Amino acid sequence: MLRKIKSKVLLPLVIVMAAGGYAYKAAPIDGKTGLEAAQAYSSTEDYLRRFDPNRYMRAGTDFFNPRYSPARLNKPLDQIDITYDYPFEYLEKVEAKLSNIDRRIALQGIFRKITSESKNNLERHLAVLDFLYKAAYHNAYVQPMYEDKQAVYDPIVLLKLGEMRCGGVARVAADLFEAAGYKTRLVQAQAHITTEIFYDGGWHLFEADLVGGPPVLINGHIPSVAELADNPFLIDRSPSHFAGLVSPGSGMGGDESPVYPSYYFFSKQALEGLDAAYYYKTATPEEAAQSKWYGWNYYKTTTNRWKLSDFGPKYEPAPPNFKNVSVKGGKFVVEWLPALDSDNDLLGYRIFVATKSRGWNYQDINASASVKKYFVGGWKPEMYDHLFKTPPRNIAFFETKSTRVELPVPETGEPIYVTVMPFDQHGETVGRRLYNMSAELKLSVPSS
Repeated sequence: MLRKIKSKVLLPLVIVMAAGGYAYKAAPIDGKTGLEAAQAYSSTEDYLRRFDPNRYMRAGTDFFNPRYSPARLNKPLDQIDITYDYPFEYLEKVEAKLSNIDRRIALQGIFRKITSESKNNLERHLAVLDFLYKAAYHNAYVQPMYEDKQAVYDPIVLLKLGEMRCGGVARVAADLFEAAGYKTRLVQAQAHITTEIFYDGGWHLFEADLVGGPPVLINGHIPSVAELADNPFLIDRSPSHFAGLVSPGSGMGGDESPVYPSYYFFSKQALEGLDAAYYYKTATPEEAAQSKWYGWNYYKTTTNRWKLSDFGPKYEPAPPNFKNVSVKGGKFVVEWLPALDSDNDLLGYRIFVATKSRGWNYQDINASASVKKYFVGGWKPEMYDHLFKTPPRNIAFFETKSTRVELPVPETGEPIYVTVMPFDQHGETVGRRLYNMSAELKLSVPSS
């Protein structure tokens, strides 16, 4: 049954990789005068003229930019409240600068720019997904929040800030598609929130936070959460946690490897005690435009739920750390530590050797000096496009259960690039292609 809810406080999401800050409050709705409306129209036209999607995507993938640093809070890391702390003065300045923008017109214009080359609904879905993959940075330390612990939901402000966890990017996606005339809804899945878009006669999952790369397809279309529930492990094909692993403070370290995303969506264990499944924003365009929360304080909910299965978390192999690199008898000897896989179904390692780089690397490497001299790191925003691609392998590709390989030193003296990718039984069963992989090493012998 659907029921209208106003000013309801939803479950706070406080874990690092899913915190969404679900807090709502009512906002007064005041009409604009004719002069104010004219000023807003002029400001909005100027805003859209200057809006460059590429600039927002570059900013959102610039993970190590000081603009995102927790040092802005002037607190030790262990004293930061990762749910409610934020640089509030900066937020106030951003809101003031954008206060005269007509949100709905701006969202319509942004959607048109992002989807200008799209020919159908699926292409528009993928274009907006690519934009938000990159424009929304999941900051592990802070998320946009007011001093009264109310989350920031204004889509134009969130795009400017760049920092969005699952709850933020889900709402921005919904607002962009709604402005373009689509029906949307939010989906609560354990401590994670995502979006569904309605087109071509059905709902389609729009997931821009937990997983990445090309979305899973069923019979050529992006399925709904309910469709995926019929095959709950299908979503585990998608690369998950990649952006979190390359960005700072991901919280991915410790004693356990990352959890496959199926657990968060379809496990009875994960979803135990949660009633709400879908949220539909009910604010009128006028209510949304005049609301500080862009209408997210008006919504209805349904407790109809997709099918759940009884399974515990399944764990992905963590990226392996290199132990040593040496040159012996005309061969590179590469050694690494066993990859952590918390459910112990690790099958082995895939070794990629090529004459060119895979196109991305981690910011830093935790390894001995013998390894570090072969590491070429330093994350750059343009690397994101290569993050969800299989590493090149024009020299060699093989599988091994060992944590040691020997690779011939090229007679030409040219460097070779090496990636180690662990794989496990669960991933192979569901058709996983990309797993969390090692840092990339550039191996070469110094000229004499």
